[in-house]
Amino acid sequence: MLAAQAALTQRKQELDRETALFQKKVNALQEYQDAQDNYDSAQGNLAAAKANLLTAELKLSCTKVYASVNGEVTNLDVSEGAYASTGQQVMALVDSDSYWIAALLALAL
Repeated sequence: MLAAQAALTQRKQELDRETALFQKKVNALQEYQDAQDNYDSAQGNLAAAKANLLTAELKLSCTKVYASVNGEVTNLDVSEGAYASTGQQVMALVDSDSYWIAALLALAL
């Protein structure tokens, strides 16, 4: 988006320059119209970049996962940048409110 903003600023400067030259009858109408078209195009590119950013932020907000219980994540089988499909298990959650402990004890007689 920064590149689109920079391009818009540059096109605005070009349009201002071409407008002044056209008003002084130094440049042709075609050069003024080209500068105006380039400025309008840069405005459209900036709007598209903003829309893409909003879409990416919306998609990112949908990636948060909340557990229904308190617990600990185990068997994490995913890394940054990996894709997960619907229904694909990528981790396990152990409920911390209901731990079970199994122990084998040898009794001395």
